[in-house]
Amino acid sequence: MTPNANSATATVMRLSVAGFGLFSVVVQFYLLTVASGLEFPESVWRYFSFFTIVTNLLVAAAFCLLVAAPASALGKLLAKPVIMTALTVYMTFLAIVYHLLLRNLWNPQGLQWVNDLLLHTVNPLLLLLYWWFYVPKNTLKWYFPVYWLSYPSVYLIWMFFRGSVSGFYPYPFLNVAELGYAKTLLNIGFLSVGLLVFGFIHLMAGKIGNK
Repeated sequence: MTPNANSATATVMRLSVAGFGLFSVVVQFYLLTVASGLEFPESVWRYFSFFTIVTNLLVAAAFCLLVAAPASALGKLLAKPVIMTALTVYMTFLAIVYHLLLRNLWNPQGLQWVNDLLLHTVNPLLLLLYWWFYVPKNTLKWYFPVYWLSYPSVYLIWMFFRGSVSGFYPYPFLNVAELGYAKTLLNIGFLSVGLLVFGFIHLMAGKIGNK
């Protein structure tokens, strides 16, 4: 199956990923800043401390550019299969981790419930569908998942730095203050292996689906 990224359906899918993604990250900014009751600087720092928010923000920005300026140098770079697949792996992984480990830890209501659904279910699913049908995968290499660990690694450095300064850790399984370094590093090891596995699953599925 040869994907046709220039078809009308592909354009609609890109608009959907960009639109839902942009809406959800803007709404979450409002919920974490204006509606949270926290001091504004701290709420902004916390906004950029969540892997889910930062990753959804990256995807939304990438697809907004793919819609607005696909022929630009950055647009062509973002459209490369290695980048599209990496973003898909990150979004799929965060969705699975959230629903397995975090969903039952809180009970969002109203607008937060709607946005929670967008960030952790709808947006990852839309991106996965776009990747499956419209991203060519024949150029993907088997060692790419190792490279794809670089973005989460940078995120972890940032998150731990912020946590050491503010005492706020966005995820309980990464809370060094409560778990200690040994348990936290073990959790990071499990997550890294899981992300690698997800990367290889996407590669295998892509190679099969692209035939």
